[in-house]
Amino acid sequence: MSSNPIIALLANEKLNGDNYIKWKSNLNIVLICENQKFVLIEECPPEPQANAPRTVREKYDSWQMANNKARCYMLACMNDVLRTKHENMETAYEIWESLNSMFGRLSDQCRHEATKAYLTTKMRKGVSVREHVLNMINLIHEAEIHGATVDEKTQVSVILESLTPAFLPFTTNYIMNKLEYNLTQLLNELQTFETISKTRSKEGEANVTQKRPSSSAGRTKKKKKSTGGSGAQPNKRAPKRGGKKNNSKDKDPKGKCFHCGVEGHWKRNCKKYLSELKNKNKGKCDLLVLEACLVEDDTSSWIVDSGATNHICSSLQTLSSSTPLRDGDVSMRLGSGEVVSATAVGVARLVFGNNFLVLNNVYFIPGFRRNLISISLLHEQLFSISFYNNMIIISRNGFEICQAKPENGLYLLKPDTRQLNNSELFKVAHPKPKRQKVSPSDDTYLWHLRLGHINLDRITRLVKDGPLRDLSVGSLPVCESCLEGKMTKRPFSTKGERAKEPLQLIHSDVCGPMSVQARGGYEYFVLFIDDYSRYGYVYLMQRKSETFGKFKEFLAEAEKQLGKSLKTLRSDRGGEYLDNEFEDYLLEHGIVSQLTAPGTPQQNGVAERRNRTLLDMVRSMMSYSSLPLSF
Repeated sequence: MSSNPIIALLANEKLNGDNYIKWKSNLNIVLICENQKFVLIEECPPEPQANAPRTVREKYDSWQMANNKARCYMLACMNDVLRTKHENMETAYEIWESLNSMFGRLSDQCRHEATKAYLTTKMRKGVSVREHVLNMINLIHEAEIHGATVDEKTQVSVILESLTPAFLPFTTNYIMNKLEYNLTQLLNELQTFETISKTRSKEGEANVTQKRPSSSAGRTKKKKKSTGGSGAQPNKRAPKRGGKKNNSKDKDPKGKCFHCGVEGHWKRNCKKYLSELKNKNKGKCDLLVLEACLVEDDTSSWIVDSGATNHICSSLQTLSSSTPLRDGDVSMRLGSGEVVSATAVGVARLVFGNNFLVLNNVYFIPGFRRNLISISLLHEQLFSISFYNNMIIISRNGFEICQAKPENGLYLLKPDTRQLNNSELFKVAHPKPKRQKVSPSDDTYLWHLRLGHINLDRITRLVKDGPLRDLSVGSLPVCESCLEGKMTKRPFSTKGERAKEPLQLIHSDVCGPMSVQARGGYEYFVLFIDDYSRYGYVYLMQRKSETFGKFKEFLAEAEKQLGKSLKTLRSDRGGEYLDNEFEDYLLEHGIVSQLTAPGTPQQNGVAERRNRTLLDMVRSMMSYSSLPLSF
């Protein structure tokens, strides 16, 4: 079981009773992956008889095989006590119901405790906002595992309510401006707010100066106040005493030095501090480091970056599928403070031998020369990051995907270049949008879209007739939507070779089920038409499985009456004609079976056309006779 990373979920989490919810979730994943979940929903089909059709036998065998595998998965991932109790049960559904009755009733209590945990958790002092938000997401996810339903808006509100008062401006701005963030956007914005707040607080601490007023300064203020007594003019100056007033202002102490502790000067003017700084910097020089592109960059390597909040690529060829972005839709702030805009977002598929790493929401920034992988986004996608032997190991569910080795101080991932550049293989599942940007000056194409993709001749006619008289008709670009919406299949103009004698070629087709069951319980009918004479036989049937019996009835009558043997039977690929018993009968009697190509009913056009003719005749006669539809 451990060779398959999906099945390894059960091996790592054996059921012991306390972990029932998590075990149940892991088992559900494995059964869906192995296409065996239906044995817990559908009942076992009845055991077929010896002469039952092949489809009935295959359905029964398929259910039994899936049931046995599901039982093995469930029993192998229990402790010994539970395995002994349930190993005698024949179906996986019985084991499932037994475990649910034993441990399912505890889910209400677990859900209550998990819900209480994320509602009462508050952000602790000294913890980064990133760590707190990821912890809250984990608590909410645990509550959802136990059956709680929490929509994304409620999750964002709970996280904002759990923040410290330092984030009150952010919360107020979010509420007053009626913003709407998902969890990823909320985490990015909170990290940006935290970084800006820390930067501003450090700048404020560097600019703070401590100044204590002396007692003489207080006395000076009192003297100023006393000079303005009764009879004194408001603007009258007090007599100067040899400029002592100005000298006292200059002699005010500048506070206490933060370095030596002596009052009367600041740290920047401290002789002791300047002397130590000078001795410390002897023999050293300041370097301004710039990145110079002296050689060609390795654009195929990816840097594992713990400081990046988004995946970024340097080339559109790296993306297996992409969506263009308008200028300003997504803006990012670099470490230098520069704000840049992404022009596209897509999915990158990195192949490492037999393993691959899929990165969602990878942004392309023109001029960016490096490929970055955000560790925070990898954690959100449930990847595990670990350090071992000076390497970064990226894994998921205990299964190692790739390793990043250090080069020049950076941890680099180097995927297979041939697989990486062959991105056209993966673009099938993500088609590009066919909507083109409409130029403001191209009114012809704009009216082409408004009027239901009409052609240029009709637009010209509307200009001449008057409704669009002010339009200056130009040329139309290639409209992919027109090509797809107006595409038609080429007609089958050629005719096949006609039979030379009766029973040389017989056309057959089954029609039904009808919307109303006819009297006698008939819902189908089968046609057998001779290609030479166009003479046909019609047989009513209650089930499609009766086709083989009706064919033997037709064959016996036709060959007996005409004295000839049937040579070729042409039909579509219906299951009634592919039955083993039907095919064996044709081989025993030397009858060639001609089957049409899939999705091409034109190759059996004789029978298809006769179906329509008969239905038109029946509907017309029913309308004329006014009989109930059961006739």
